[in-house]
Order: sequence, then structure tokens, then C-alpha cells
Amino acid sequence: MPASPEFVHFSRWWLRAGKWVVLALALTVIGVVWFKIAGLLIAQTNFTDKDILGADQKHNLKTALLTRGDLSPDFSKGVSGPVKNWFPHRTDGVIQPLWPWIAAWLADDDHAISEPQEVTEKDRELFNRGRWFNVGLTLGFVIVLGVACTRLFSLPAALNVVMLAGFGALLPRSAYFQPEPVFYIFFLLTWVGCILALKQNTLWSYGLVGVCSGIAYMAKGSVSPLVMVFIGISTL
Repeated sequence: MPASPEFVHFSRWWLRAGKWVVLALALTVIGVVWFKIAGLLIAQTNFTDKDILGADQKHNLKTALLTRGDLSPDFSKGVSGPVKNWFPHRTDGVIQPLWPWIAAWLADDDHAISEPQEVTEKDRELFNRGRWFNVGLTLGFVIVLGVACTRLFSLPAALNVVMLAGFGALLPRSAYFQPEPVFYIFFLLTWVGCILALKQNTLWSYGLVGVCSGIAYMAKGSVSPLVMVFIGISTL
């Protein structure tokens, strides 16, 4: 006896809804594991004074504190200058300005800049705040990535992308007071924009490439080769 149209419709609806229920459960489990592993990384790696003073992390701490004053513009001295200085722009020639600008929002008002080879308690607090910010940012991104991939691919494929991108690239770098997690996110979005622009040749896709590559460049200059290759291919 053939199934009734109502039963077929109901079954299809449950199959579609079931996929999203399984995704929600899987992302919940991933989130719990994510914070557990992040806690271990933050507690056991990159936590000594020597670690903080190395790998440009001390540069990022100092530049973040210098940027802190730009976030409270003084319009008594004009409008264009404070507005211009509010945007990410401070760099010491070694690091790009975006991560210090983000970290400046996490700094305490009474946090004084320490000596170049000194790590104060306030430095450690800001250092850990920045690392936990990276943990939360990357988890939020992989959740959005999982939802987007589930709409395009099968559920196993979407979860595979989430775990490879998350546990393979984003989470390990979240334990550092550095811009790599932000850079990886916007590098991926730039790459997606490049693919869409080459396939669809629409104005908004080129806009996506421009905005995401610009933000990625303010985090790290390593996005430049991708943009140059895209420009070269798109002109063929």
C-alpha cells in the first residue's frame, strides 16, 4: 500500500528538521569540548613571562594600551581628527593595527604601559582577556560556518569542515595574544568572495572581496598574495 501524500510530506519535514536538530546537538557538544580544550591551552601553553615577551605579543600589548586613548575621542579639539584616530591605525612597523585596536577595548582604564622587558599583573590580565576573546570569536565563527555549510552540503560534510577549520586552525591559535584568529576568519571570507566573484561576476561579490581583504590586511599583511592572484586571474 503506497504511503499517503500527507505521510510523505510529514516524513520529509521531519528529515529536514532532524538535520538541524542533529546540527544543534553536534555544535553544542563541539562548544563544550571547545571551551575545555581552550582552557587547557590557555593554562598549559604560552603563559610564562618569556612567552608573553616573545612572538610580538608584548608589542601587541603595548600598542593596545596606546590605542586605548583613541577609543574616547575628544571633539573639543575638532571633529575630523578624533574620528580618524578612532579607526584602527596604530602600528609600530612590526604589527598591523587591527588586533591592538580590538584588544584596546578589553584594557582597564588604570592599566599603565610597562617596561619593554617587564610583565605586570595588569599585562597578564589583558593577555588572558585577549586570548579568551579569541576563543569566543572563533567558536562563534565556526557555529556560523557550520550553519552555512549545512545549507550547502550534507550534515557530515558540514561538521567535517567545522572540525577541521576549528580544531585544526582556529582554536590552536586562540591561545595567543595575536591577530591570527581574526586574520584566518577574514582570509577565509576573502577566499569565498573571490570564488563567488569568479563564478558570478557580481558587484556585491567584488565588494565582499574588498571589505574582507581590507579587514584581513589590517590584521596581517599575508592576505596580499591571495588578492594579487585574484586580480591576475579576474583580468584574464
